[in-house]
Amino acid sequence: MIEHLAGAHEWDFLIGSVHYLPGGWEVDHPKYVGRHAGHAEDVWASYWGEYEACIRSGLFDFVGHPDLPKKFGFRPEGDLRRYYEPAIAALAEMKMPFEINTAGWRKECHEQYPAREFVELAHQAGVPLLINSDAHAVDELGAGFAEAVKLAREAGYMQTARFQKRKISFVPLP
Repeated sequence: MIEHLAGAHEWDFLIGSVHYLPGGWEVDHPKYVGRHAGHAEDVWASYWGEYEACIRSGLFDFVGHPDLPKKFGFRPEGDLRRYYEPAIAALAEMKMPFEINTAGWRKECHEQYPAREFVELAHQAGVPLLINSDAHAVDELGAGFAEAVKLAREAGYMQTARFQKRKISFVPLP
């Protein structure tokens, strides 16, 4: 299906993301928020497994909103690098960028996707990034970009990826 859609038009980019987990429920839909409570470990393990598969599929130009399951404020206990590191290794192997998605600042988690630690680890692994507002309304276009640029720079990034007709290029961060 995605292969067919990818060839149907001259897209600038294809974003890979995970919204559905096995069992058919949406990880970021308020209707399913009750499944997160008390089950963060299971949700995150399932999500990050699907996320790594998305990265390794080779179908996409970059991946969107890492750590989306935190949207409602639920996180597993302990060091979250156990989830981040396999995804970052896959990104590095595939030479695929990820996005800093500013929509999280407008959600219950009040934090960009992904967490600062993910951004820092990705930079250390040489994984490129781009910044996206994930706007669902005109007034959300570019929302949080200044904060995202600041975060990217603090993590060591000096440039951001851009795509045109599925070809990547890089421009300096402002």
